Amino acid sequence: MSEILEQYETVSAKNQRDLESWFQTKTETLNKEVASSTEVLQTSKSEISEIRRTLQGLEIELQSQLSMYLTFTWTLTLSLKLL
Repeated sequence: MSEILEQYETVSAKNQRDLESWFQTKTETLNKEVASSTEVLQTSKSEISEIRRTLQGLEIELQSQLSMYLTFTWTLTLSLKLL
């Protein structure tokens, strides 16, 4: 009976070590994935912010060009009426 108990304890201890090793490996892998995902997320947020700034600049430039076009069109219309 003591041999069976000893074998059980040996197997149980080995299983415990194997489980702890598996858990440690999984935890390390998940931590690396989280770190990588966090970095990708930060990079993406920075890119989105940069694109938004670019878009705002382009919208301002478009409004400026539209204003200039309307001014030139108005000036040309007045000039043609005066002729």
